[in-house]
Order: sequence, then structure tokens, then C-alpha cells
Amino acid sequence: LLFRILDFPNRILLRSSHGIIVLGRDMKGLIAGKVSDGPDDRIRVIPNWAMDEVVSALPEVGTETVRERMGIRKDSFLLVYNGNHGRTHFLEVWQAVAEELSDDPRFQFLFAGEGSGKARFAEAVEGSGLKNIHLSSFVPREDLVPLLRSADLLLLSFCPGMSGVSVPSRMYNLMASARPVLAIADTESEVAQVLEEEDCGWTFSPEGSPKEIAKKVAPLLRELVKNRDRLAEKGKNGRKAVLEKYTREKVVERYREVLC
Repeated sequence: LLFRILDFPNRILLRSSHGIIVLGRDMKGLIAGKVSDGPDDRIRVIPNWAMDEVVSALPEVGTETVRERMGIRKDSFLLVYNGNHGRTHFLEVWQAVAEELSDDPRFQFLFAGEGSGKARFAEAVEGSGLKNIHLSSFVPREDLVPLLRSADLLLLSFCPGMSGVSVPSRMYNLMASARPVLAIADTESEVAQVLEEEDCGWTFSPEGSPKEIAKKVAPLLRELVKNRDRLAEKGKNGRKAVLEKYTREKVVERYREVLC
């Protein structure tokens, strides 16, 4: 009832707007249902962009320092999650994946960030006794590129039903770092669509329990640790897509087209 009360003035505002800018195609579908019964040409999709320093950084800058600082072996297959540890970010699925892969010491997981779900996640990790999960707070902005480039694979995850509600800007930073992305996200989400279109990662549905999802994800990771050329190829694809579509200059130009 509270949501319906709050949503009513929001719908009025949207319907009275001359134009609406959304961050993804999934968000366009959600907003379209609030403003009209059919197609609405007022709604334009303009994505977020990758940070300038990630786009301009040299390809392999500082990749070893993060592993050394965290006590992670250089030959490990490192999966990095960087960003907000919120209630909607489904971090428990990565704990389940780490448990599924705990028999192979090459697989290591690094989580950097804070948020409303961080304390619960940290407590769960400590209680599990897992030795392949490393936790860190947010890294300084100048350390973002070394953190991302230290990874073999970068992680994104959302609980079911977040399609159209959240389009993570950090996805474009991950792509710009020339590292592939492994996502747990709704199949119709902007995340899933971009990763498939640009051939720069993999997406698994968040439907099911964390253990059920982990059993689907683990075989892919066991395959990738033996064939790292696939990682390099998809990483290059992601960076190429950012340079062509998702830099600040490219996105600002799209805003200029709408506003001018």
C-alpha cells in the first residue's frame, strides 16, 4: 500500500514530462509501463560511462601489487568483486561458489567495498571457515585500476527481480579494465544484454538457491582456469566496446543530442 501511494505522484510526474532518460533497456521497459499503454518515444536510453582513469590507464599497470598486499599467490585464479555490498547484491551466491571450488586452491575471491550487507557477509564468511575469500574495504580511487587489473575475472551480482531497477555504472569500469565479467543477473537485464552483445563475459540467472547457482557456475570456472586465452579475448572485447560506446565523451554526446 505504501509503495502504491508513493508511486502515484511518480507516475504523474513521468506522464507530464517532455522527455525521460533511463540507464538501460530493461529500465525503459519498466518506465514505459508507468507512462503509457504503448510505445513512448519520449523515453531515451543513455547508459552510464567508464571512469576516465580506467579508460586511459596502461593495459597492465600495477597488476601484481594488489595480490602481494592481500597475500594472494601470483598464480591464483583471482575473482574480484568491487563496489557496494548492499542487500540486493546477492553476495551469498559467491560464498556458495567459493565453497564449491574450495577443493582447488588456485581459486581465490577478493571482495572490496562496504555497504549494508557487508557485516552479514563478513560474518557468514568467517563462520564458513573458507580460506579462499579475502575481504577489503573500499580502495582509494587511485588504486581502482590496479585492483581491477589484478583479477582474472570480475564479478557482478543482483538478487532476482532487480532488472530495470538497477543498472550498475561499475559494469563499464569492469569492461574498460580489459577483464571479462561474470554476472549473476536477470536474463533480460541491461547487464546480461551488454555482456552477450559485446561478448565480454557470462551471465547466470539468479533464480534458485545460492548452492544451485554455484553448481552451474563452477564448471565454467574450472574450464576457464585451464583456458585463460578465452578470458583475454573477452576482456579485449569489453574494452573495445567501452572505447566505442561507453566513454564519458561518447555518452555526453548522446545527452547533447537529446537536450540541444
